[in-house]
Amino acid sequence: MKKVGLLTYHSVSNFGANLQALSTVSYLRNRGYYVVVINWMPDDLEEYYVKSVPDMQREEHVAFVNEYLPVTRLCRTSQDVEEVISEEKLLTILIGSDAVFSYKPILRRLHLSRKTIISYSSVTSDHAYPNPFWGDFKKNDELKLVSLSASAQFLDIDRCLFFERKHLVSSLAKFDYISVRDRWTKQIVENLTGRQAYLTPDPVWAFNQNCPLDIQDFERLRSKYQLAHKYAILSFCKLLYPDSWYKDLYSELHDQGFQVVNLAMPEGCINIESDVVIDIPLNPLDWYAIIQNSSAYIGQRMHPMIVAFHNSVPFYIFDHYLFKKDKPTSSKIYDILERSDHLSQYSQVNSTSMVTPDDVVESILNFDKLKARQYADKYLTAYNDMMEDITKFI
Repeated sequence: MKKVGLLTYHSVSNFGANLQALSTVSYLRNRGYYVVVINWMPDDLEEYYVKSVPDMQREEHVAFVNEYLPVTRLCRTSQDVEEVISEEKLLTILIGSDAVFSYKPILRRLHLSRKTIISYSSVTSDHAYPNPFWGDFKKNDELKLVSLSASAQFLDIDRCLFFERKHLVSSLAKFDYISVRDRWTKQIVENLTGRQAYLTPDPVWAFNQNCPLDIQDFERLRSKYQLAHKYAILSFCKLLYPDSWYKDLYSELHDQGFQVVNLAMPEGCINIESDVVIDIPLNPLDWYAIIQNSSAYIGQRMHPMIVAFHNSVPFYIFDHYLFKKDKPTSSKIYDILERSDHLSQYSQVNSTSMVTPDDVVESILNFDKLKARQYADKYLTAYNDMMEDITKFI
């Protein structure tokens, strides 16, 4: 049985990150490969989630990893990763999906300060260089490196200094195959290396294929939370608009016969008008099933949008990922929705014009499920083609 290592954001306190890792592991297991997930969790990244996510929810993510993912011993450093690869006798490492190429350049870390004129912001190890996501553990050509739908989410290549670019080029040269999740990353990789970077889907697009859920198990959730057969999810990281805006949205949804569900992010629920509150602690698979079986999703972040999209659930997304105003594809959400012709379901959080609750609900009601299904099917085919290519290196 061929053995392969996976290096990704497998254990952070994020529903989508956990599920993309499980999707990849399941695909490989279903095809007879022996998979181990390299358990890299640097101290500073762990501390970030300790500060931002309540203990009871972080424990849910830990329990998920322990139950579903075949992890190695804990790795805190690149040296630990190198040693684990040797111990496990791994000859191929898949890196991704998610923002594994998300280096934050030095010029992006400098800020004006009243006290010191210029201040320097620190970043966690996953946004610094070098780190294992860039293959810094590779010391010989026998070890194969493959990027799996990688993203350079916060990599502002225009502000990289010459030596930073040189380092990134050197690291990308170590990869035998490069697939990326968005056009932003594709352009960066191809401009740096002159190599083709294949534009491929996030593994959550293939979750139903790779890890189908038990329909009966959702009935447990329906009973537990008293969910109606027609419910709309509201799920926000923070209050984007005045409280009156959420009350109007609640009323508009009620007028259309929706039960309104306030679904928690890993950080918890915000206080908005709703009929049902599904707060933390919440298991990632339960989170997936609640979105999968909903009648609408209105909220933030990419992975819940993907869950809704490939299950033909009408959605409306408020995007906070744009960090280059003149380059909308620097947002991973915008990139997906423009390529799929679904920008009618989109609003930029920092836009000067505020979308009305009426417009949001109208967009939900006019959602073209057939169009979404056709794009999801096309993207599933692209995912399977990518994985077929990747397994040639194992």
